[in-house]
Amino acid sequence: MGKYFDYNATTPVAQKVLEAMLPYFSIRYGNPSSQHKPGKEAALAVKKAREAIADCLKVNPDELVFTSSGTEANNTAIKVVAYAAKHRGCHLITTLSEHHSVLNTMRELENEGFEVTYLPLENSGVVNLDALKRALRDDTVMVSIMAVNNETGVIQPLKETGRILGDKPVVFHSDMVQALGKTPLDLSGWRVDLASFSAHKIYGPKGMGLLYAKRGIQLWPIIHGGSQENRRRAGTENVPSIIGFSSAVRRILANREEVWAKQAEARDRLENFLRQVHPALIVNGEAAKRVNNTSNFIIPGVNGKRLVSDLSKIGYYIASGAACASKQTEPSHVLLAMGIKPELALGAVRISLGIDISVSEIKKLGSVISDCAK
Repeated sequence: MGKYFDYNATTPVAQKVLEAMLPYFSIRYGNPSSQHKPGKEAALAVKKAREAIADCLKVNPDELVFTSSGTEANNTAIKVVAYAAKHRGCHLITTLSEHHSVLNTMRELENEGFEVTYLPLENSGVVNLDALKRALRDDTVMVSIMAVNNETGVIQPLKETGRILGDKPVVFHSDMVQALGKTPLDLSGWRVDLASFSAHKIYGPKGMGLLYAKRGIQLWPIIHGGSQENRRRAGTENVPSIIGFSSAVRRILANREEVWAKQAEARDRLENFLRQVHPALIVNGEAAKRVNNTSNFIIPGVNGKRLVSDLSKIGYYIASGAACASKQTEPSHVLLAMGIKPELALGAVRISLGIDISVSEIKKLGSVISDCAK
């Protein structure tokens, strides 16, 4: 597949993950809702997978709901809370830099009469917590702030956000799709009530998501049908992908400190090389804490989409923004929220590294980027 540096968009299914999944496509194919032996075997496999993920996240198994994607998890978390709390308040808070599955859900709720406050960012890409304090009202029912930005890799201050919310009757949701396996997570310590995850970002299968809902948070399905997932999400469970998700979670958390250190060294080496060749280089989010695998930068005068296209022709694959918005011609909403001018933002590209990155690969990547930019 050439030289792939777009792991924030998606990852390949790891061989061990695929091996764990395969029997559930052809041999152990029972429906977990069936009462015969094959069905009970499938149900037990789902139960064990849920328990394994819960153990990795240090939460209770009954706090996890399997979904079809991180997008569905985000939609479910936001809509269910908003509708349930409508009798006491219609005010929601999020940030200008959220994933489209959060922003577009919020905009849809605005069409239904809810009021949404979109928090500004510091130039570093970190949410302005003073703005959060000012935005909180008696009728605020939810705050949704992502853990890690998918474009810049900036880590948001969830622990501090939880402290601000304190014991207020406000549900705290976080899109953690880009955080799992890339930075330490503490669901209970950060006062997080709801969190969303996705398997295909961590070497698991596409079409598999997860929603964490702390005990006491009432969920009902936005997809109606049977009583699967403890009546919280209807539809026959995707057993192979659930098994794959469990395997991927355990794999991505193994040796993570070593992986993070290697990714940080590679990312810094790339940015330092590009800055030497292009002194005007702008690294977006550089002043904030970032996950170690992500670099979002601008070489002034270079069109980002053109650079991505030219690199692709020679077998090097990077991104010019979020994968879900890559076909749009507008500048990134994340970079605009950071105060970057539109004409500069159009030049932004993103490098996101996998867990197996070598120094030789990153050296070559820096050289071909520089050559194409020139």
